[in-house]
Amino acid sequence: VNFAGDPSNTTSTTWRGFSGALVETTTIDGLPFYTDFSVGNGKHRFVKGVKSYTRDWSHSGLQSYLPTWRWWIENGDGLTETINWDDAYNVGNSFSISGKLSAGDHLMRLYKMQAVVPDAGGKLHLVFKTNGATPELKLSTTSSTTPDVTIASSSTTEENGWTVAEYDLAKVAGKTIYMVAFNLKSDSEQADYSLQLGHLDIVPSNYTPAAMEISNLSFGNSLGETGGGL
Repeated sequence: VNFAGDPSNTTSTTWRGFSGALVETTTIDGLPFYTDFSVGNGKHRFVKGVKSYTRDWSHSGLQSYLPTWRWWIENGDGLTETINWDDAYNVGNSFSISGKLSAGDHLMRLYKMQAVVPDAGGKLHLVFKTNGATPELKLSTTSSTTPDVTIASSSTTEENGWTVAEYDLAKVAGKTIYMVAFNLKSDSEQADYSLQLGHLDIVPSNYTPAAMEISNLSFGNSLGETGGGL
Protein backbone atom coordinates (compact mmCIF):
# COMPACT_ATOMS: atom_id res chain seq x y z
CA VAL A 1 0.00 0.00 0.00
CA ASN A 2 1.10 3.64 -0.37
CA PHE A 3 2.58 5.98 2.22
CA ALA A 4 -0.92 7.26 2.99
CA GLY A 5 -1.96 3.77 4.07
CA ASP A 6 -4.99 4.05 1.80
CA PRO A 7 -5.25 1.79 -1.27
CA SER A 8 -7.86 4.11 -2.81
CA ASN A 9 -5.38 7.00 -2.88
CA THR A 10 -3.70 7.03 -6.30
CA THR A 11 -2.63 10.67 -6.35
CA SER A 12 0.72 10.27 -4.58
CA THR A 13 3.72 11.49 -6.54
CA THR A 14 6.14 9.28 -4.59
CA TRP A 15 5.43 5.65 -3.63
CA ARG A 16 1.95 4.74 -4.85
CA GLY A 17 2.11 1.16 -3.65
CA PHE A 18 1.26 -2.03 -5.50
CA SER A 19 -2.38 -1.57 -4.49
CA GLY A 20 -2.66 1.21 -7.07
CA ALA A 21 -1.25 -0.91 -9.89
CA LEU A 22 -2.79 -4.35 -9.39
CA VAL A 23 -6.41 -5.53 -9.58
CA GLU A 24 -7.51 -7.38 -6.47
CA THR A 25 -7.96 -11.13 -6.80
CA THR A 26 -9.23 -13.71 -4.34
CA THR A 27 -9.05 -17.41 -3.56
CA ILE A 28 -12.22 -17.28 -1.46
CA ASP A 29 -14.67 -19.00 -3.77
CA GLY A 30 -17.00 -20.94 -1.50
CA LEU A 31 -18.53 -21.40 1.94
CA PRO A 32 -17.84 -21.92 4.76
CA PHE A 33 -15.35 -19.07 5.09
CA TYR A 34 -13.52 -18.59 8.38
CA THR A 35 -10.81 -16.22 9.63
CA ASP A 36 -9.35 -15.25 13.00
CA PHE A 37 -7.28 -12.43 11.42
CA SER A 38 -4.17 -14.30 12.60
CA VAL A 39 -0.84 -13.27 11.06
CA GLY A 40 0.75 -16.59 12.08
CA ASN A 41 2.79 -15.55 15.12
CA GLY A 42 2.29 -13.90 18.47
CA LYS A 43 3.27 -13.26 22.08
CA HIS A 44 0.41 -15.33 23.50
CA ARG A 45 -2.16 -17.90 22.39
CA PHE A 46 -5.88 -17.29 22.85
CA VAL A 47 -8.88 -19.61 22.67
CA LYS A 48 -12.27 -17.85 22.45
CA GLY A 49 -10.94 -14.81 24.27
CA VAL A 50 -9.08 -16.69 26.99
CA LYS A 51 -5.27 -16.47 27.14
CA SER A 52 -4.00 -20.05 27.22
CA TYR A 53 -0.26 -19.64 26.49
CA THR A 54 2.23 -16.87 27.25
CA ARG A 55 5.36 -17.52 25.18
CA ASP A 56 6.38 -16.11 21.81
CA TRP A 57 5.48 -18.46 18.98
CA SER A 58 5.39 -18.67 15.18
CA HIS A 59 3.49 -21.12 12.96
CA SER A 60 2.68 -20.36 9.34
CA GLY A 61 -0.03 -23.03 9.42
CA LEU A 62 -2.01 -20.87 11.84
CA GLN A 63 -2.11 -17.81 9.61
CA SER A 64 -5.67 -16.86 8.66
CA TYR A 65 -7.07 -15.30 5.53
CA LEU A 66 -6.09 -11.68 6.03
CA PRO A 67 -8.23 -8.79 4.72
CA THR A 68 -7.86 -8.03 1.02
CA TRP A 69 -7.73 -4.31 1.80
CA ARG A 70 -5.52 -3.17 4.70
CA TRP A 71 -6.86 -0.60 5.09
CA TRP A 72 -9.56 1.05 2.99
CA ILE A 73 -11.84 3.03 5.31
CA GLU A 74 -13.84 5.88 3.81
CA ASN A 75 -13.75 9.10 5.85
CA GLY A 76 -11.22 7.43 8.14
CA ASP A 77 -8.52 10.10 8.21
CA GLY A 78 -8.50 10.19 12.01
CA LEU A 79 -8.21 6.40 12.43
CA THR A 80 -5.11 4.25 12.90
CA GLU A 81 -4.97 0.53 12.17
CA THR A 82 -2.57 -1.71 14.13
CA ILE A 83 -1.96 -5.34 15.03
CA ASN A 84 -2.88 -6.00 18.67
CA TRP A 85 -0.57 -8.66 20.08
CA ASP A 86 -1.92 -8.50 23.64
CA ASP A 87 -5.61 -9.22 23.10
CA ALA A 88 -7.17 -11.68 20.67
CA TYR A 89 -10.21 -13.88 20.34
CA ASN A 90 -8.39 -16.83 18.79
CA VAL A 91 -4.76 -17.65 17.94
CA GLY A 92 -2.37 -14.75 18.61
CA ASN A 93 -3.59 -11.32 17.52
CA SER A 94 -6.50 -9.11 16.63
CA PHE A 95 -6.67 -6.01 14.44
CA SER A 96 -7.32 -2.67 16.17
CA ILE A 97 -8.86 0.41 14.58
CA SER A 98 -8.69 3.41 16.86
CA GLY A 99 -8.63 7.20 16.91
CA LYS A 100 -11.08 9.95 16.07
CA LEU A 101 -14.25 8.75 14.38
CA SER A 102 -16.24 11.57 12.80
CA ALA A 103 -20.03 11.57 12.72
CA GLY A 104 -21.60 9.70 9.83
CA ASP A 105 -20.72 6.63 7.77
CA HIS A 106 -17.29 5.03 7.45
CA LEU A 107 -17.21 2.11 5.02
CA MET A 108 -14.46 -0.37 5.89
CA ARG A 109 -13.89 -2.81 3.03
CA LEU A 110 -12.36 -6.10 4.18
CA TYR A 111 -12.63 -9.04 1.79
CA LYS A 112 -12.98 -9.59 -1.91
CA MET A 113 -14.50 -13.00 -2.63
CA GLN A 114 -16.72 -14.92 -5.01
CA ALA A 115 -18.82 -17.17 -2.76
CA VAL A 116 -22.39 -18.28 -3.42
CA VAL A 117 -24.83 -18.21 -0.50
CA PRO A 118 -27.07 -21.32 -0.64
CA ASP A 119 -30.74 -20.91 -1.51
CA ALA A 120 -31.50 -21.85 2.10
CA GLY A 121 -29.54 -18.82 3.26
CA GLY A 122 -26.63 -18.43 5.63
CA LYS A 123 -25.17 -16.59 8.60
CA LEU A 124 -22.25 -14.22 9.04
CA HIS A 125 -20.64 -13.87 12.47
CA LEU A 126 -18.33 -11.06 13.52
CA VAL A 127 -16.49 -11.21 16.85
CA PHE A 128 -15.29 -7.81 18.02
CA LYS A 129 -14.79 -5.32 20.84
CA THR A 130 -15.81 -1.69 20.51
CA ASN A 131 -16.82 1.36 22.49
CA GLY A 132 -19.11 2.38 19.63
CA ALA A 133 -22.07 0.90 17.80
CA THR A 134 -22.21 -2.62 16.36
CA PRO A 135 -20.81 -2.42 12.80
CA GLU A 136 -23.35 -2.57 9.99
CA LEU A 137 -22.72 -5.29 7.39
CA LYS A 138 -22.33 -4.17 3.77
CA LEU A 139 -22.16 -6.67 0.91
CA SER A 140 -21.70 -6.46 -2.83
CA THR A 141 -23.60 -9.00 -4.94
CA THR A 142 -22.10 -7.70 -8.17
CA SER A 143 -18.46 -7.75 -9.22
CA SER A 144 -17.88 -4.38 -7.61
CA THR A 145 -16.37 -2.69 -4.57
CA THR A 146 -19.58 -0.69 -4.15
CA PRO A 147 -21.97 -2.40 -1.69
CA ASP A 148 -25.58 -2.94 -2.73
CA VAL A 149 -26.89 -4.80 0.33
CA THR A 150 -27.04 -3.57 3.93
CA ILE A 151 -27.74 -5.95 6.82
CA ALA A 152 -28.03 -5.02 10.48
CA SER A 153 -27.03 -7.49 13.18
CA SER A 154 -29.95 -9.74 14.13
CA SER A 155 -28.50 -10.69 17.53
CA THR A 156 -25.44 -10.22 19.74
CA THR A 157 -24.02 -12.29 22.59
CA GLU A 158 -21.02 -11.88 24.86
CA GLU A 159 -18.14 -14.34 25.25
CA ASN A 160 -15.18 -13.66 27.53
CA GLY A 161 -15.31 -9.91 26.92
CA TRP A 162 -15.92 -10.18 23.17
CA THR A 163 -19.16 -9.41 21.34
CA VAL A 164 -20.40 -12.04 18.88
CA ALA A 165 -22.74 -10.47 16.32
CA GLU A 166 -24.82 -12.57 13.97
CA TYR A 167 -26.07 -11.33 10.59
CA ASP A 168 -28.81 -13.21 8.73
CA LEU A 169 -27.98 -13.59 5.02
CA ALA A 170 -31.55 -14.35 3.88
CA LYS A 171 -31.47 -11.18 1.74
CA VAL A 172 -28.67 -12.63 -0.38
CA ALA A 173 -29.80 -16.28 -0.50
CA GLY A 174 -28.90 -17.80 -3.85
CA LYS A 175 -26.65 -14.86 -4.73
CA THR A 176 -22.89 -14.48 -4.98
CA ILE A 177 -21.03 -12.34 -2.45
CA TYR A 178 -18.21 -10.40 -4.10
CA MET A 179 -17.24 -8.10 -1.24
CA VAL A 180 -17.61 -8.05 2.54
CA ALA A 181 -17.43 -4.68 4.28
CA PHE A 182 -18.66 -3.03 7.45
CA ASN A 183 -19.97 0.45 8.06
CA LEU A 184 -18.63 2.07 11.23
CA LYS A 185 -21.58 4.36 11.86
CA SER A 186 -21.58 7.08 14.48
CA ASP A 187 -24.26 9.64 15.32
CA SER A 188 -21.63 12.02 16.73
CA GLU A 189 -17.88 12.46 16.71
CA GLN A 190 -15.94 10.05 18.95
CA ALA A 191 -12.48 11.30 19.91
CA ASP A 192 -11.33 7.94 21.32
CA TYR A 193 -13.10 5.38 19.14
CA SER A 194 -11.87 1.80 19.38
CA LEU A 195 -12.70 -1.37 17.44
CA GLN A 196 -10.96 -4.75 17.65
CA LEU A 197 -11.59 -7.42 15.04
CA GLY A 198 -11.21 -10.94 16.41
CA HIS A 199 -13.03 -13.34 14.11
CA LEU A 200 -15.24 -13.49 11.02
CA ASP A 201 -17.05 -16.41 9.46
CA ILE A 202 -19.70 -16.95 6.78
CA VAL A 203 -21.51 -20.29 6.88
CA PRO A 204 -24.61 -21.88 5.34
CA SER A 205 -27.72 -22.04 7.52
CA ASN A 206 -27.70 -24.94 9.99
CA TYR A 207 -24.02 -25.52 9.28
CA THR A 208 -22.32 -28.02 11.59
CA PRO A 209 -18.59 -28.71 11.22
CA ALA A 210 -17.77 -32.34 10.59
CA ALA A 211 -16.48 -34.16 13.65
CA MET A 212 -12.76 -34.96 13.49
CA GLU A 213 -11.82 -38.54 14.30
CA ILE A 214 -8.29 -39.08 15.65
CA SER A 215 -6.82 -42.53 16.10
CA ASN A 216 -3.40 -44.06 16.72
CA LEU A 217 -1.99 -40.89 18.26
CA SER A 218 1.15 -41.50 20.28
CA PHE A 219 3.78 -39.32 21.98
CA GLY A 220 7.35 -40.01 20.94
CA ASN A 221 8.85 -37.94 23.77
CA SER A 222 7.82 -35.44 26.42
CA LEU A 223 6.49 -31.98 25.54
CA GLY A 224 7.73 -29.39 28.03
CA GLU A 225 8.12 -25.63 28.44
CA THR A 226 11.50 -25.52 26.69
CA GLY A 227 11.57 -28.48 24.36
CA GLY A 228 10.10 -31.71 23.10
CA GLY A 229 7.61 -32.57 20.40
CA LEU A 230 5.11 -35.09 19.16
